[in-house]
Amino acid sequence: MSAPEVAEAAEEPGRPDEESGWSEADDDRTAETLQWLKVKRKAHRRQQGRDLAVLLYCVVLGGLAYGSGIAVHFLRGLDEGAGYGRYGADLQRGLPALFTAVAVVLGLLAARDALWRGPVVLPGPAVGWLLAQPVRRAAVLRPWLRLSAGLSLIPGVLVGLVGGVTLRVTGLAPIGEALPAVLPAALCLPLLAVALGMAVERRPGWARRVRRWTAPAVLLVGALAA
Repeated sequence: MSAPEVAEAAEEPGRPDEESGWSEADDDRTAETLQWLKVKRKAHRRQQGRDLAVLLYCVVLGGLAYGSGIAVHFLRGLDEGAGYGRYGADLQRGLPALFTAVAVVLGLLAARDALWRGPVVLPGPAVGWLLAQPVRRAAVLRPWLRLSAGLSLIPGVLVGLVGGVTLRVTGLAPIGEALPAVLPAALCLPLLAVALGMAVERRPGWARRVRRWTAPAVLLVGALAA
């Protein structure tokens, strides 16, 4: 190969060497490694599933035991005409600042978290062993990114439900209109926070901007809360 051809081949990873017939794809062991790891983790994941099922059972049982009484008391107060409506005007005036503050705080937390950890969090064995193997890193990292994005939706949905109920009990909107109004933001904001964290984690320039603009963002949140 001539010098220009060698340079061109070096600039294109995975391009086969015309003389030796070798390419980086020949050393790619992603499928075999992940399949072997899946087999080795099967028993551990089965035990994790049992532990998670027990945890969810305890949470549901505790929620039914303690939350049902609170819910009954709350609904009885609504039926008896409890004066939650007097907070409606104050809440309506504070909603724009509240939504802005929540969005800024969520973005700030995601960006700061990405400076040292980020949304893609791998277990220690995967970092110490798996990424050192001849595997495609995207195939290893993307499932963990999808897991982080999925888990971020859980608190978002819960906060959206609380927001919808709050709008209902303060008389600002019926529940059928309140939930469709708040759930889009409750679903999109966590995903945007994960995307922001991923961008900060990947780009050093973004990380420098986060460090520079953290203090002004905190001052903005304080001004909105005042």
